[in-house]
Amino acid sequence: MEKKKLQVEKIIEWALEKKAEEVKFYDIHEESDFTDFVVVCEGSGRLHVQAIANNIIDRCKEHGIRIYSKEGLENGTWALIDLVDI
Repeated sequence: MEKKKLQVEKIIEWALEKKAEEVKFYDIHEESDFTDFVVVCEGSGRLHVQAIANNIIDRCKEHGIRIYSKEGLENGTWALIDLVDI
């Protein structure tokens, strides 16, 4: 669990690199059977949301963090990145 928390901290750091706003972190491993952590953040517009999401995706690839799926990047009003191992 400690390794996952460190990875979540990195994901938050990567979001903040692109000036993500209202970053929130939820540890829900006791309430959920299918996920341990959720990170939520905001961007100021379509391009900002895309930049935040793309930075997280790129950095995950660099660090060998597996991306299970990604949704919503095309229109940029929202994005979901499922990092199944975290």
